[in-house]
Amino acid sequence: HMRGALSEGAEPDDAWLCHEDKVVVMNVALALGEEKLSAMVDVHAAAGRLFRAARLTWLIALTDRIGKLTRKAADDYLYACADLMARSEKEETEVDTLSLGKADDFHHEIYLATIIVDL
Repeated sequence: HMRGALSEGAEPDDAWLCHEDKVVVMNVALALGEEKLSAMVDVHAAAGRLFRAARLTWLIALTDRIGKLTRKAADDYLYACADLMARSEKEETEVDTLSLGKADDFHHEIYLATIIVDL
């Protein structure tokens, strides 16, 4: 369903990236896959859109929950996401938090996930 809703090369709608229903978010990740999402992350990070790059990196990390990534790979993406969030707070001046969700809520979710990984 999600794959069909995205035309070739299209990015997921902002509402899908921060949807309250995690099944929607997971379906976006599955529809695009690691390779496409990773390419999108690179483009956004290079352009200074770090918050969006972090959101997309988070999508990749989520796919470990259904066996698409090893735990180690998911942890690497999780830490990359946390790094992008930290950089976003310092470097990015115009984050569209209305369409991408509250930065504080997302940052808290990433922070908790990294604590769990470190246990």
